[in-house]
Amino acid sequence: VLVGRNGAGKTTLMEAIDFMADAVNDSLLNALDRRGGLKSIRQRSTKKPFDVSLAIVMTIQKTKFLYGFRVGPNGTNEESSLKVKEEVLISADAAKPFFIRKGNKFEVSKQVSEVAVDSQSLALPMMAAQNSHFMYLWRHLCSMRTYNPSPELIRQEWPIGDRAYLMRDARNAADILKDVQDDEVYQHWVLSHLSEIAAGITGVYTQNTETGRRVIYFEQSTEDLPKQTFAASLMSDGTLRALAILLALKQKKPPASLVFIDEIEDSIHPAAMSVLI
Repeated sequence: VLVGRNGAGKTTLMEAIDFMADAVNDSLLNALDRRGGLKSIRQRSTKKPFDVSLAIVMTIQKTKFLYGFRVGPNGTNEESSLKVKEEVLISADAAKPFFIRKGNKFEVSKQVSEVAVDSQSLALPMMAAQNSHFMYLWRHLCSMRTYNPSPELIRQEWPIGDRAYLMRDARNAADILKDVQDDEVYQHWVLSHLSEIAAGITGVYTQNTETGRRVIYFEQSTEDLPKQTFAASLMSDGTLRALAILLALKQKKPPASLVFIDEIEDSIHPAAMSVLI
């Protein structure tokens, strides 16, 4: 749980985690391109160096490991082509495989062999294919998820999608809900929490339209009114965000190694925050 004043850097940390997962899951160049290039993500400074460094320390199965990289221009000015200048995967357990990359030079443990990789690509995704330990750590990095659900986007009726995991803005919440709505244990978990946040909710499910879109519906009842059915377009921001957060925490395919939710209190009544926490 991160608590801090506005502008303290909480969202920046989330963006760093999102960039790390994107870079190792897709490619470094694509991850940078989606964010406007190296210049847009580095510190706002006109001074050298122009490099960007990013590292993450995680403890998995009681073993601490560090993975990180430093990238920058392959030249003397900011507009030069990109180059991976350092990349490291080391562990607190000396028996675990490791690699240290500095420029074009590799130092690797006995369990693995050096890979051929160009100067603009990360080595970990390639090395994961030849070592089960690297593969395990790589999968954990790839499955870090960051979220800032958008009620406005959840309300829209999107074409039926095939993504296995909830998107950052939760626009495909209906697809994720569809995958799990026949699981009675899962449904009970979602509804028991959702009904504490939005009183009277007794059901939530999806239906496909004739035009190939998927819509979320809520069933709600009160002491004065029998059960009513409402489409997501008629539900409050807080209810939709709460549903998205619950789906983010319990999505199954694949399960997330880390779930980071930005501004979790946004649109949620203070009395209901304890349910999410």
